[in-house]
Amino acid sequence: MPELPEVETVVRGLQALKLPGRRIRRVWVDFPPMVAPLTPAEFARRLQGRRITAVERRAKYMVIGLSGGVTLLGHLRMTGQLAALPA
Repeated sequence: MPELPEVETVVRGLQALKLPGRRIRRVWVDFPPMVAPLTPAEFARRLQGRRITAVERRAKYMVIGLSGGVTLLGHLRMTGQLAALPA
């Protein structure tokens, strides 16, 4: 299970990709129970088009601020991996 230093490394990597200021164009849900009670389509609809305003860490969570006052909370789970794919 990833510990705090690994999460910080991922967050810094996302910041280095200059994610703040970029817009979410597509959303892919690999494991639908993670977005329940929303359906993957509803989750995607709520995120698409929003601009990323910040990428930060709070404890072992990635906190991604989005336009419209929305916050996306992420956890690396057991694998410690996160994929940011080009559009």
